[in-house]
Amino acid sequence: MMSKMTSVKTTSVKMTSVELAKLAGVSQGTVSRCLNDSPLVSEVTKQRVKKLAEEHNFHLNSNARSLRSDRSNTIGYVFPENVRNLTNYFMQNQLYFYIHEHLQLQGLDLIPIFPDKRPEVSSYAERLIRGRKIDGIIVSSNEPQQHVLDLIEATELPCIFSYVTSPKKEGYSTIISNMHENGYSVGKAFCESGYSNFIEMHAFKGRGDSVQKHEGFAEALESYGKHIEEENQLDGDLTFETAYRVTLENLDKFRQADACFAHNDAMALAIIEVLSENGIRIPEDMVLVGCGNITMSSWFRPRLSTIAVDYGRISELCAKWMIDLMQNGETQAKTETITGTLLRRETF
Repeated sequence: MMSKMTSVKTTSVKMTSVELAKLAGVSQGTVSRCLNDSPLVSEVTKQRVKKLAEEHNFHLNSNARSLRSDRSNTIGYVFPENVRNLTNYFMQNQLYFYIHEHLQLQGLDLIPIFPDKRPEVSSYAERLIRGRKIDGIIVSSNEPQQHVLDLIEATELPCIFSYVTSPKKEGYSTIISNMHENGYSVGKAFCESGYSNFIEMHAFKGRGDSVQKHEGFAEALESYGKHIEEENQLDGDLTFETAYRVTLENLDKFRQADACFAHNDAMALAIIEVLSENGIRIPEDMVLVGCGNITMSSWFRPRLSTIAVDYGRISELCAKWMIDLMQNGETQAKTETITGTLLRRETF
């Protein structure tokens, strides 16, 4: 009796550099250096990565190889999707220049990349990456463009996600802002101080960071048996101008409230201005807390109480991690969460 033999046809699926790096227990940069025989990596690591690459039929993308061979000593910084300039977005402005200063100490320049939503043209980030104008990229956007993320991975460009609400891509170092805890600490402090009629000014109501701040704030109120009415949740856009207008339009609500949480300091300063012009005293009639601790939050009277963000720590991590990615091939993806602290001045 003849045995019937069957053949199994296998389909080869191309392994990505992220997958190979994870399998080898090294960074994407190390994979590239190993396959390019870089002297920065030990011979043992090189041979181990090369063996895995051969076993999985992995070949280093030629564009990625050429991109890593030339250095510009320049890092790109991708701003959040709503930020079009540095004029009105003071917290982002401050964070950008802190990171810029730390990178300069390492001999690196930082170039701003503002979001470009026009589908008919290549984004500025894409042009910089394809043109090999930057050696690395720091993404501070919660909704970065997908084609930019794909290009970062394809070219193995060193990348850090900074001050975002959650990890954005597996295998990349990320600095997470604990927006939920920031909001919770404000709500908890209000309740423990005996306040019960709240008003809140969101930053882009429905966006991830704003949602997390609100959820933390509302959760704290609920834990004390209190809540904030839906109509008292106002929608701002992080700017002084919009917050001024929204406050003026809702002046009656502010007259009835005894505590207000503004999702950033620029909006909080606008609230102070409007209420002062209309005879509502802070903190006597209503207390107020902002978020971000921008420099000008302590310039005017009453000085603004706020959630203080450790910009120094964020910028220090960005600079250190970027240098590690570019020069020290054994660096693994890291995650660190930054939680702000309530800084009480004169408005609360």
